[in-house]
Amino acid sequence: MRTLRVIIALLFAAASATALIAKPSVLIYPSGPTVPENLLRIELRFSPPLQPPLTLDQIKLIDAEGVEIKDAFLDVPLPSADGKSVTILFHPGRVKSGVGANLALGRALHAGRTVTLVINHRALAKPVRKSRQVTVRRRIAAANSLDV
Repeated sequence: MRTLRVIIALLFAAASATALIAKPSVLIYPSGPTVPENLLRIELRFSPPLQPPLTLDQIKLIDAEGVEIKDAFLDVPLPSADGKSVTILFHPGRVKSGVGANLALGRALHAGRTVTLVINHRALAKPVRKSRQVTVRRRIAAANSLDV
C-alpha cells in the first residue's frame, strides 16, 4: 500500500511539473471571424510570454490557395514591455490606395477572400493557424465630424 502511495505521489508531482512547463497559448485580436480589408494591425497575446521573443519571420499570412502573401507586414513587430503581447502592423502602403506599395504589390487583404495567419515559434506546441474572412473596408468617421 505504501508503494502505491509513493507511485501516486510521483505521478502527481510529474503532472505538476508538466503544467509548469506548459507551452504558451496565443490569443489573436481582432478575434472575430472577419477582418476588414483595411486592417492596420493584429495583436498577439501570449500566456506566458514567448522566449525568445517572436520575430517577423515566424509570422506568415497565407491566402486561400496556400500561397504566402509577401510583404503584408511592416518588418517591425512591436512587443509589450512584459513580453506578453506583440502588435504586428500591416504595411500601410498596401492598405492605402494609390501609393507605391499598393500600386506595386496591391492590397494584402481583399474583400471576399479568406486569409490565414500562421505563427510558428519553437516555444509553441505546434504552429498556430487562424483563418479569417476579409470584408469590405471599414469606414472611419472623421474626428471633427458632427452628427446633425
